[in-house]
Amino acid sequence: MGRLDLEQQHRRYCPKCGYDLRGQTHNRCPECGNEFDPDDPGTFVTCPPPRMRLRSILSPLCNRYVCMGVILSIATAVYLVARDHTLSQTLPLPLKVPLSQLDAERLSPCVLVEAKRFDPLLYVVDQPPLDDYVCWLMQDEQGRRISLFVTYSSASLENPMHVVHGSFAGRTRWVGRTEEGITIASRGRIISVPLRADEFEKHAKEVVKRWITVRTCYANGEFCRDVWGAGQAIRDSHERHVYFSQVDVSMESDSQTTLEEATESMKRFLQVVIPVLLEDHWPDWDARPIPPPSWFPWLPVKSRPLPVTQPSSEER
Repeated sequence: MGRLDLEQQHRRYCPKCGYDLRGQTHNRCPECGNEFDPDDPGTFVTCPPPRMRLRSILSPLCNRYVCMGVILSIATAVYLVARDHTLSQTLPLPLKVPLSQLDAERLSPCVLVEAKRFDPLLYVVDQPPLDDYVCWLMQDEQGRRISLFVTYSSASLENPMHVVHGSFAGRTRWVGRTEEGITIASRGRIISVPLRADEFEKHAKEVVKRWITVRTCYANGEFCRDVWGAGQAIRDSHERHVYFSQVDVSMESDSQTTLEEATESMKRFLQVVIPVLLEDHWPDWDARPIPPPSWFPWLPVKSRPLPVTQPSSEER
């Protein structure tokens, strides 16, 4: 009889739990209490049951270090998913002062005739949702009526667009477009502001009315001629903080006012309005908060430090 056959004869395993019974002084399985007779092969088995072989394979996986590694891997995956979700969300920048508190006296020589509120906003394509807006009917120094419409949004700006009808009512037809520009002075800086002038017309009671709308957009600290340029400015900034504002002024042209005169009047008006918006209402992009680091996105944002200015010779 070979050596393997002798080892096979001395192997004893519990048929219930698979415990190794070799060397036991009592005829009872210490694991499950099942009785066996060393001289009766029918009370034990010489090979562990299949379920015990599976346990022997899985037992190393029950090692505490392996378990810790699995738990850490799962926690890391959950953290990365949560971080990506958090970082994909934009952070709004609120207005310094609501647009409804726009100071009409600072818009001189134009005077406020009527402040309009649309509830609901029937003439604005609300994409994205508006944080605030103002719609004023103004009168310039020549007595001509100018409509001022300013919108502001600071969240979900994948496609910034606030389309405002030139006449705010009725069907209109677009006639033509020109590119304009103005230069403004604000807080000691000279800023170039690109503009887009659109000409519209509408037939009403056999009378053709024409007016021109001049528009500029301000997004993430940059002036743009239209909403597409504003969207590109937001995407190119790679910032989590976003905001978008659209400024429209429109004037109807009649027999006494040419389109060129209307355009120049609105450009002069914008040279007054935009500095007021920059100084009193729109957020300061250079002083925007600092978002938390990407590995700790749940931390609160911090305020951006104010720029340090050197004292003048007189202050010294």
